[in-house]
Amino acid sequence: HGAVHNATSIYNPADNTYATGPVLPATASAGTNLIRVSTGAASGKLLLMHGNSTTASLYDDATNTFTAVGSAATSNTNNGAFTFLITAGINAGKYMVVHGNSSQSTSISDADLTNWSIGQIVPYTAGAGSHGFRLFAGPNAGKLLILFNSTTTTAYYTDASDSFANGPTMAMS
Repeated sequence: HGAVHNATSIYNPADNTYATGPVLPATASAGTNLIRVSTGAASGKLLLMHGNSTTASLYDDATNTFTAVGSAATSNTNNGAFTFLITAGINAGKYMVVHGNSSQSTSISDADLTNWSIGQIVPYTAGAGSHGFRLFAGPNAGKLLILFNSTTTTAYYTDASDSFANGPTMAMS
């Protein structure tokens, strides 16, 4: 539920209802984001990066429970934060968090989400409204395109070389 809460709700699309969900092991706030884990010991679970903190937890669909991740991001996850799977190169199978809150910092997990280290610096500050997504076609297929907050700037992340480069300029912010 965010705004410094540890409550959750579960949506049931079959009957369009919500039910009380499991309690988070720590509060969540602005910048909370999640991603389905597809690698390592936590494969199949949801990785939840708690906003306004370095805390992370894993959601297990089978048991409808959250458990705290022992070690998490190297800096707070805040407004504009997002997490993605690195698909190639020296960090293949690991997850990167772009921290948000007008910073350029990132954290990279190990394959089992038990240890995190400082990652590459993004070329521009990421804040409220920043997000990234994979490109599936065109000359930059496979790269992550990052849109930065309140600007016309973008960047590409190339997994194989673990590097960021300037992307195309948007027509408006």
